[in-house]
Amino acid sequence: MCFNATSSLVGGCCAYGVAAYLLRRDNPRLKWGAVALMGITAMQWTEAVLWLDGPKPHGIVNQLVFPTEPAGVWGAFTSTPLRKKAMTPR
Repeated sequence: MCFNATSSLVGGCCAYGVAAYLLRRDNPRLKWGAVALMGITAMQWTEAVLWLDGPKPHGIVNQLVFPTEPAGVWGAFTSTPLRKKAMTPR
């Protein structure tokens, strides 16, 4: 968890920058890693909104966004890399 909204936004931007770099590579494993990184880093955006909105017990962030975050992280860990057949150049 970050200390303020600025650190959440900077952390999210840096991680997404790395993910964008990895997505441009020809290696399917790096592309899978980039997608996983984006899923895991999605929490930074939620934290930034929480810092900007203010942590209210019945706020919109706590009711709508936080319950969906585990699904994004779970999807990032359980997604499988491309099949081996797709990894071989044609």
